[in-house]
Amino acid sequence: MVIRTLPDLSRVVLRTTKMTLITAYTDWDTTASADGPGVKCFQQGPILPTPDVSIVQASDGHASPTFYVRDPTVGRMWKWSTGLPDWQEITFTTSAGTMFALGFFVDPYRPQKLYVIDRTSAAIHRSDNGGTTWLRDDSMTAAVTENGAFHIPLSDSYYDTESIVNDMLFDPEDEGRRFAVAYSGAFYTVDGLHWGRMMTTTALPQHSQMATLDTISDPCNHALYVATGGRGVLRLKPLPVAIRQVDVTRITGRRVVGPVTSWQTPNGPLLVEHLAGRDAAGHLLVFWWSPAHDWQVVDVTAITGRTIEGPLTSWQTPNGPYNVEHLAAADAAGHLLVFWWSPAHDWQVVDVTAKTGRTVTSGVSSWQTPNGPEIVEHLAAHDAAGHLLVFYWAPSHDWRVVDVSAITGAVVIGTPTSWQTPNGPFNVEHLAARSPIDDLLVFWWSPAHDWQVVNVSSIAGPKVGGSPTSWQTLNGPYYVEHLAAVGQDGRLFVFYWSPVHDWQVVDLTARTGVRITGDVASWQTRKCRPVNFEHLAANSTSGHLHIFTWSPENDWYATDVTALTNVRVHVGVLAWQTPNGPYNIEHLAAPSQGGDLIVFYTRASEVLTGRSDGPKACQG
Repeated sequence: MVIRTLPDLSRVVLRTTKMTLITAYTDWDTTASADGPGVKCFQQGPILPTPDVSIVQASDGHASPTFYVRDPTVGRMWKWSTGLPDWQEITFTTSAGTMFALGFFVDPYRPQKLYVIDRTSAAIHRSDNGGTTWLRDDSMTAAVTENGAFHIPLSDSYYDTESIVNDMLFDPEDEGRRFAVAYSGAFYTVDGLHWGRMMTTTALPQHSQMATLDTISDPCNHALYVATGGRGVLRLKPLPVAIRQVDVTRITGRRVVGPVTSWQTPNGPLLVEHLAGRDAAGHLLVFWWSPAHDWQVVDVTAITGRTIEGPLTSWQTPNGPYNVEHLAAADAAGHLLVFWWSPAHDWQVVDVTAKTGRTVTSGVSSWQTPNGPEIVEHLAAHDAAGHLLVFYWAPSHDWRVVDVSAITGAVVIGTPTSWQTPNGPFNVEHLAARSPIDDLLVFWWSPAHDWQVVNVSSIAGPKVGGSPTSWQTLNGPYYVEHLAAVGQDGRLFVFYWSPVHDWQVVDLTARTGVRITGDVASWQTRKCRPVNFEHLAANSTSGHLHIFTWSPENDWYATDVTALTNVRVHVGVLAWQTPNGPYNIEHLAAPSQGGDLIVFYTRASEVLTGRSDGPKACQG
């Protein structure tokens, strides 16, 4: 695409889709106005509005692009696309006077979005509708001028340029994510509204001239390459990403109280995401979403006639050709209920307490183990006396119960967490819970021995003030077992054990400065990076939802999700992940303070903005 001066000194935009055939100056001589066989280049639009128009940018692909042009002598701008009879002027006027465009940048994937650096108002302006209306972008203006330390236009540029912004890049997949390379450094936005800095020329003196956004070499870990005067080419990586939220209650009309549980099921080529929780009347609600439809809800209580009181757990089992979805929770009378659904029937319920004679008063944890050809389903909760109970079912027998506290002598409070580890030929089942005197207890069972218990607090030191979460990581040939919970004074602790050492503890609050309240969620990610990231999420004592992250590259740091989304949740969150092309999407869900079910999601929580230890320096 070029601007060509004709013999009468008027100018036109010429375009080619056959660049390899352009070998001589005369190849740009054309009378064609459209592409076709034998056409090396063709004119786009009518004669340009002034003979001094010399800058053109195009957007929206090859089929039907929109062209934007600027006359640098008068600072005016026009656009043209197929169907317009003439170039349409988009020059705007502010209270300071008529715009004088020192430079402009068009989103090449979305022709309605463009930016102008205006000399008249000494500010950057943005249009979201192709230049029909304009908004002064005060956030971007403040970022690139360092709150007015630099002026628009520049008066002291070594390279004799007045435009403070030299290049802009737009993410082809994420409409809100944009980057600006300016005289003062490199800047970003993940929502199109709020701008921040990635690099400063004060700390790294150079002149950033142009850049390219690489989303191809590593599709899930993009890089920004900046060509500079005096520093060669810089690579900025990893790049910030956004966290977004959806209000499921606004879509479905149903609110929830208390924590939720999640699971995923295949539906042909689609992956269906499910959430379950209860409303204020105790109705069990199941919400689900797939790429084929938005969030929907079913009232399981209306189908089964049973209400619930406590937190839920979820699991799935095969049954011949079917996948059976299960939920378990206690009702107001302490009866442990198991709900299940399959493609062969609607939701049904079984009263496990009626079969075993034991009631429960806590949230429930679930896990499954193989026993020869059978899958054994397990549930754990405690009763009113604090006795830790394990319920189990197999195809060869109905629900049964074992009193773990009667075996070990230890009682618990709160919701237990469960995990499994291999030990030679054996599968070891673990439970962890808080004792009535705030000790962290770990129970374990294997085919080699009955239930045993260890007091982790007596080994590692800290006591806990809430229910733990659990996860495992590999360290060479060893499995490292992790637990996280809030301490008695709001400190967030991570306890860990491996075959090479006994239980140890790390104080995340000492590292991040964030104290928490309530329960904690845990998850791990590694798809987009060659290292394993461990994540925790919890509410701070100030009511802000935080994500805590650790990897071999960084010690623990915290990200304030509430500061990024302006959404507060009033109970602990739940975490799950789904694939989306090359990306791994991390999700968090919890009811807001008003009872709306909120789902947060991001493709890389480790590079969200708003970190407690400040922004991480990008790599050069």
